[in-house]
Amino acid sequence: CCPPIEVTSHVDAIDPATYFDTILTPSETEGYTTWLSSLPAPYPMHTFMPTDNIDDGAAVFWNLDEENKEVHFAIAVHAEGWVGLGVSEAGGMIGSDIALFESSSPEEVIDSYVVEDRIRPLVDTCQDWNLTDATVQDGWIIVEVRRLLDTQDSQDHPIVNDVELWSAPTRLIAAWGDGEMASYHGNSKARLSVRLFANSVLSESVAFEKLLDEE
Repeated sequence: CCPPIEVTSHVDAIDPATYFDTILTPSETEGYTTWLSSLPAPYPMHTFMPTDNIDDGAAVFWNLDEENKEVHFAIAVHAEGWVGLGVSEAGGMIGSDIALFESSSPEEVIDSYVVEDRIRPLVDTCQDWNLTDATVQDGWIIVEVRRLLDTQDSQDHPIVNDVELWSAPTRLIAAWGDGEMASYHGNSKARLSVRLFANSVLSESVAFEKLLDEE
């Protein structure tokens, strides 16, 4: 069975340039740090999603465009073939709404969903994830995508305001691999519950204590 899913209500206070420092050498992280420094404007929110055995992971960034009712994501993984980032209803891969990028088709991202952990995700009838940018070089895949918060598509999970402690956090999942097309990910997967709408660096427990003090 899967270990309990970690829940965080905060945006990491850690410098995202250091996310892979305990996993990779400085020369191996160069492609990632170069991308970070090249961003015209940094993503305001970010976190690291470790694999279950904590020897790998994915850096995830996001920005909420509430005027256009969109969410913008970026994901960086040390891989050469494909990466998927998605929203999960229950916290696992099955039933997840995925933005799937494959290096064999570098100009597109596929809106798909997972029906079985070991088979390729199925393509959604409506393509609601949009590719903003993609980089595949120096052993890294870095993909930027955007989507409406609520696509009104029954095959997608709506992304709702999760800032309040009594509301459910958003469950993110990720998987990646070195083949040109998506296949079984093995241990190259991660999941994390985050509060996408939060802008605090408070932990869940500290935020709850603060809430009680204010009452």
